Amino acid sequence: MNEVVDDLFERLLNDPNTTIDQSLLIYEIIKESKIKCSKYDFMLKRLNKDINVTKNYLNASIEDLQEANEEISKVNNELSKMNRNAHENLNKLEIAYTDLEQFAYITTHDLKQPLRTILNFVGLLKSKKGDQLDLEAKMFIRFILDSGNRLDNLINDMLAYSVIGKSGNSKEFIDTQSLISNVLKDIETQINDSNAEVTFDKVSEIFGFQSDLRSLFQNLISNAIKYSKPDVAPKVHISFIENKNAWFFSIEDNGIGFDSNQKEKIFNIFQRLENARHVSGTGIGLAHCKKIVELHGGKIWAESVPDKGSKFSFYIPKFEMKIMVSQSVKNNSMKCNISA
Repeated sequence: MNEVVDDLFERLLNDPNTTIDQSLLIYEIIKESKIKCSKYDFMLKRLNKDINVTKNYLNASIEDLQEANEEISKVNNELSKMNRNAHENLNKLEIAYTDLEQFAYITTHDLKQPLRTILNFVGLLKSKKGDQLDLEAKMFIRFILDSGNRLDNLINDMLAYSVIGKSGNSKEFIDTQSLISNVLKDIETQINDSNAEVTFDKVSEIFGFQSDLRSLFQNLISNAIKYSKPDVAPKVHISFIENKNAWFFSIEDNGIGFDSNQKEKIFNIFQRLENARHVSGTGIGLAHCKKIVELHGGKIWAESVPDKGSKFSFYIPKFEMKIMVSQSVKNNSMKCNISA
């Protein structure tokens, strides 16, 4: 019997594969044996103490795990609730934004016809009855026509702003060199009238919405010429840098510039430069540019010093182009495999 008990003790103490349940069973067998030995008594007491400590530790660990699981469950429930709320808020925001753009489009579109009627009748009054009007009446007519034309320009700009990204066209690879050349042809009269000099670096193809990017370059180049210093011929240069992640453009001029504290707000709609109130405009052009750049996943910013000129920079990331090229390669590879 002693040999059996010795074997059980040996297994209990030295076998690493013995489970807690097996240890408790061996312990009970030894405890119930009738063998009286000081060695066994001492070892039993020690084992009893170790087993109790282990059981207490395990019970405490189980309680901790249960508490941790409850906390994790609470956190998961809160996260799920937050995700649902965020998703609902995002949907509401998208609906509100869509409604707002639709309202802006409908409102501005519906304003054009009555405004055009007013301008036409005032023009007829001026041409047919102008000789019968005194100087004050003629001045009133001039004010009406000037204000009406400014409002017409504003409506046109608002319409253009509201339809950015709504053309239904897909992004494509664009010959940027030709695009910029065509923009310069479009504003040739402005360039010649101001005696401006416009130069640009050699640029590569980019990936985006062609009509929107054409509008972006036209706005920035036209602004660079428009906000020139009196009696100083405008000089505008378009620089280009490309890396593996993005295309970077900068449009730099020698114009009137602006204070650095205005570099953020000038991209907001209806915001105009404090030192350029004499220059005609609606205050939508740069907001238009910002919306186009952000439509392409990029960012636009400005640097300037008063009376030293301005530099408007933006980048367009390449990630969508990379996805399209990767998908095209994959599709071509599949076609080759099928043909083979």
